[in-house]
Amino acid sequence: MLFRLSPPRRVLWYGITVFLSSALLLVLEIVAGRLIAPYVDVSLYTWTAIIGVILAGLSLGNWFGGVWADAGADEKAAGITLAVGGLSCLAILVLLMLVAPVIQESRLSLLSASFIYVLALFFLPAVLLGVVTPLLTTLALRLDPRSGHVVGRMHALAALGSIAGTFMTGYWLVQTFGTKNIIVGASLGMFFLAAPFLRGATKLAGEFRYVSVWLDRLPRAPVRQTFVLAVSDAAPFPGRIESQHGIRRSWYRIDEPLAATGTPLPALPVLTDDYVPVERLIAPLLVGEHGL
Repeated sequence: MLFRLSPPRRVLWYGITVFLSSALLLVLEIVAGRLIAPYVDVSLYTWTAIIGVILAGLSLGNWFGGVWADAGADEKAAGITLAVGGLSCLAILVLLMLVAPVIQESRLSLLSASFIYVLALFFLPAVLLGVVTPLLTTLALRLDPRSGHVVGRMHALAALGSIAGTFMTGYWLVQTFGTKNIIVGASLGMFFLAAPFLRGATKLAGEFRYVSVWLDRLPRAPVRQTFVLAVSDAAPFPGRIESQHGIRRSWYRIDEPLAATGTPLPALPVLTDDYVPVERLIAPLLVGEHGL
């Protein structure tokens, strides 16, 4: 589950996902020419339609992914996008059987028929795969303050993935597996990439039986200090927890003791997060027998 990984490892997985999703998009682009060749042949018009439609979908997906990330999209959103992308990839084979008879009977020109084939079959997968890179880049920036490094690395991985997908498809995949098997394999690849983002995210979005907050001391005035927020369904939390790595520290649970003493609501400490990456320090503490 990604939320159990340290920030560097999560950023690493984001990069791997960007690389592989970009590779899968170019796999689909190369395969598109062979898939529609029996209906519109292979021509300049065909490849123009394929490249143009794929790039249009990718551009729209990049824009939407950035907007969605700014609106608060999280790892679960990336998982949903990849899973829906896998479904849209599988749908290519079904849509081909539905669209082909209609286009063949319509007597459209080669230019128009090529464009409609590609638009109907590959535009939506291109949009969905285009969402992934800006979304995961934004999430990575929340974990790594080196914005230049993060953005440059993600763009480089996307380009390298596209190159790998192109050569791997043209030189090996098509000759070895065939067009339809490749499309099914690309769909399964998207499901595989989606799984880590969806595992655990559903639980974190739900309600928990036990929610507690710990402080190392009770402040008498506004002050910056580390606090621990934990949730679990397994069992009640202990009154005291200790760090397992680095400097030895202790935190004391404050929610029930404060409630038991009848502390007035205005007197309760107000906890705010100014985004100090404290999870790098306490990540090993958060996963244990008592839950997250």
